[in-house]
Amino acid sequence: MSPSACSRASPSASSRTVWAWLISTIAHWGYGSAAGAAYGILAGSLRTPHPRYGLPFGVAVFAGDYVALPIAGLYKPIWEYDAKTVAWDLSAHLAYGAGTGTAFWLLTRIAWTTDYESKPNGLDRLEIRTPKRNG
Repeated sequence: MSPSACSRASPSASSRTVWAWLISTIAHWGYGSAAGAAYGILAGSLRTPHPRYGLPFGVAVFAGDYVALPIAGLYKPIWEYDAKTVAWDLSAHLAYGAGTGTAFWLLTRIAWTTDYESKPNGLDRLEIRTPKRNG
């Protein structure tokens, strides 16, 4: 079974497949969210976060998967997969890293400002800014 087979499996195949798909999906989203939070902590400690920092992050998550998951018995070792499967997995993790890096970079530059005189709700404009960093 390929590393991403559970996420692509049809939930209607069997009861066992449904549970495998559900558990795999929950674990994948949980792990991805935790990794993204760790990226935010790490990138937030840098003087100038940049979207391109997400790419090495995606590669690190990919590499971590192929180290930890075979040890846990959830994946085969990386050399037992064909090149197409590994390339597909790597490209998905690069996309995840690029998205995480870009989202973090954008979020560090967007701040809501208030202008109570011009708008009754106080949210009249979106200001793009470069955050001030100590150090």
